[in-house]
Amino acid sequence: MVSIFSTINETVYGQQQQRQQGSRKGSVVSISQPIKKKTCLDESHFINNYSPVNGQLKFYIVQKSYKSQNPKHLTLKRGTLVQLVSKENDGLCLVRLIREVGAGLVPFESLEEYSVLNGSLPVAHRSIYKPNQLMELTPPTSPSTLKSYVFSPASVSRGSSLSVSSSIASTPKEEEEENKRKVNSCEIVSIFMKDNRVHYTIRIKSASNKVKKEDRYYHDFYTLHASLIMENSKSPKIKLPWLPPPVSFKNNEVDNDTITDRISLFNNYMVELKKAVSSNKEYSNLEDIIQKWFMGDEEKTVIKVKVLFRKDYYVMKCSYGEISSYEKLQNYLKRKIESSNGKPSVVSDLHIKTKIDGWYIVNLSSDEIYNEILPEVKETKKLVLEVILQ
Repeated sequence: MVSIFSTINETVYGQQQQRQQGSRKGSVVSISQPIKKKTCLDESHFINNYSPVNGQLKFYIVQKSYKSQNPKHLTLKRGTLVQLVSKENDGLCLVRLIREVGAGLVPFESLEEYSVLNGSLPVAHRSIYKPNQLMELTPPTSPSTLKSYVFSPASVSRGSSLSVSSSIASTPKEEEEENKRKVNSCEIVSIFMKDNRVHYTIRIKSASNKVKKEDRYYHDFYTLHASLIMENSKSPKIKLPWLPPPVSFKNNEVDNDTITDRISLFNNYMVELKKAVSSNKEYSNLEDIIQKWFMGDEEKTVIKVKVLFRKDYYVMKCSYGEISSYEKLQNYLKRKIESSNGKPSVVSDLHIKTKIDGWYIVNLSSDEIYNEILPEVKETKKLVLEVILQ
């Protein structure tokens, strides 16, 4: 009987003999082709090519939208805030996004310097070795804290960094958005009876070509006209058109001829009113009254405020007008804190921090800084704060 172990040993020995015989026949040495040098930008270029002059950081606003045609390029919309990393060949430059995560190449001619944000890197943060200099551009918190509503010590300690304060600065994009809300045209498209009242349906078109319809009563037009007369009487500048008089309808019915006449009268009134007020910038107060009447009063916009105070969170709602300045915000929070104690008390100035885009921590210390975040507050209708008694 042949042992299975002897069979395995013979097989292994035979394989070793074949390998030894093959090695004696000689080996063929192959030479690989020379490595071609890449002419395009590689990953190391994006990491090592940042070299700020004397530690200066420069920021730019995109003046012309750019659509990427290359994986290394970056698609940008007009009004985007970016940080210049380096200038490249062919009129390109390497930039980093400020409000979002991303970097890439864009035409330098499409950018306009936003010098108000330019500044120097703190000496303690400057890297000695060039490969590490990209660390100077690292956002103040890690991606894991995005959309987090916790004021962690790590993120708060970075709250004074340049990348935080510059990321929420007021930009031409915000001014452009504000202009888009302005009324471009308006007209009454129908008049009808509802609940024994006459409704005037107005079609309103904004400068951004957004269209909305709203129903108003004659009383609303009367209130608008009275407000304009009162404001204009302080320093008479223009001659306001006549407001069409009210009209009564028998048996709660509106005949077609009356509807046609009323639509024509009110449309003429609104055209003449807009023409008179918008003819000179000196009438900005009157124009603001009309703007609020058509598009809504942002002072009455409800803002949801979430406050971290003494390790507890408090959620409250207020109008935008109550917190539209840094002083108003201080007074609003003081009143809330004083009333929460259950007994009369006087609260000194508050140290306030806010969180923008869910992760940027900003110290609020003046109207100038607070005004920079207000466009974001108006857009999101939210304000997240940490309040500390000084």
